[in-house]
Amino acid sequence: MKSLYLTFILIFMLLAPLQAQQISIELGKSPLPINQYFTISVRLQNQQLKEYSSFPEIEGFKKSNKYSSTKTIITGGNTTTIFTITQNYAALVEGEYLLKPFSMKVNGQTVQSKGLTIKVHPVQANAPQSINQPDLITQEEEQEQQVEEEEAEFVDKDDNAFLTLYTDKKEAFVGEGVNTVLYFYLAESDQRLLDFYDFANQINGILRQIKQPHAWEETFDFTEITPENVLVKGEPYLRFKLYEAVLYPLNKEPLRFPQLQLQMIKYKVAKNPSLLTEDRQEGYKVFYSRPREIPVKELPPHPLRDVVLRGL
Repeated sequence: MKSLYLTFILIFMLLAPLQAQQISIELGKSPLPINQYFTISVRLQNQQLKEYSSFPEIEGFKKSNKYSSTKTIITGGNTTTIFTITQNYAALVEGEYLLKPFSMKVNGQTVQSKGLTIKVHPVQANAPQSINQPDLITQEEEQEQQVEEEEAEFVDKDDNAFLTLYTDKKEAFVGEGVNTVLYFYLAESDQRLLDFYDFANQINGILRQIKQPHAWEETFDFTEITPENVLVKGEPYLRFKLYEAVLYPLNKEPLRFPQLQLQMIKYKVAKNPSLLTEDRQEGYKVFYSRPREIPVKELPPHPLRDVVLRGL
């Protein structure tokens, strides 16, 4: 008989991220035309941005707006969340500028950058206008832009997503296998509204709640969480399989599954989206599964039981 403990540890090893937490500074491209922003970005892997020092000043450039983005990657059974905050810089005139080596303090950690020589050239003739046309004029205009950004409205759109624990039986006999699967469903049309958040830590807590003290657990090992295309009431959905096992009750104790919860990143969308600003605002939403209980019954007596006893 497999050890439940060893099986659980195996799942933990498959799902826990292997990468250590990382923070880095990324610089934009050079050379670049004067009608495009130069950028400096702080990139955090598998951690939230709690605090950071000011982005550096660059001689010959003026700071413009900032924006942030979050990306979640699930591959090989590992989940990586990448958070990026970016500062835009608008060049005042064409020329060559030196961004000296600098450091920033992010979440209490000092991060270094070697700097860069930034070359700014005129807009080429017949070149398409950049959608990142910088706002170069006055401090008053910059203040107006900041007010507009602060007053930008974001709408919390309804999402079509749910967390569910599936079992292939409503009741079982002692020793009879019950296939148990935890799914997260997301409508294909709502993919930009939701992202996984801190999945490795959350799934470990969920597994502890699913574990049954009076059942033997035979898990299905999978190294990658990939969505399946399914139909729900005729509508296309993505289905993510987060856990699967067959549970064999060892006695008449029911299989009890509490209400499970999974926190996701939920984005609000800009009411009036603009190509120059971030069109989503990050937030969070918790999804809940319904609690379940599977009654367990004794095996029925064998019809030849009395005949066998008389023969003995």
